[in-house]
Amino acid sequence: MGSIHKQLLLHAEVRWLSRVPDKNKNWVVDPFNADVPDITGLTTTQENQLIEISSNSNLKRVFKESSLSSFWLSIRQDFPEISDSALRPLMLFSTTYLCEKGFSAYVYTKNKYRNRLNIESDLRIQLSNIDPKIPDLVLKKQHHPSH
Repeated sequence: MGSIHKQLLLHAEVRWLSRVPDKNKNWVVDPFNADVPDITGLTTTQENQLIEISSNSNLKRVFKESSLSSFWLSIRQDFPEISDSALRPLMLFSTTYLCEKGFSAYVYTKNKYRNRLNIESDLRIQLSNIDPKIPDLVLKKQHHPSH
């Protein structure tokens, strides 16, 4: 997993954890210590899947070794309903982060010296995760000697 993706997941989890005083969502953060009967808003299927997850020692090991989002994604095939319910609030903040990242890049580029530039191409480069291979680009460029 790329370092930018890991930073994004960490940022999303930290933001999500700081905004969850609601006991009904604590099962997302720690499904192994959740008190299932006290959780409201889950269907019977979701409650059964959460009970299965919390009683599985192999999944507990996986949970300790991976990030919160990675854990819920890894069990999505076996427990689709509870996994989708857990991922929904987590993904909300990662998209917010991307929006904030784009706005910060926009503000940085549009300063008092560059206020009349068309920002679209600059933003595309700033927000891209692809590193340019400058030596390869230089080799492909045909040089024109002076006359």
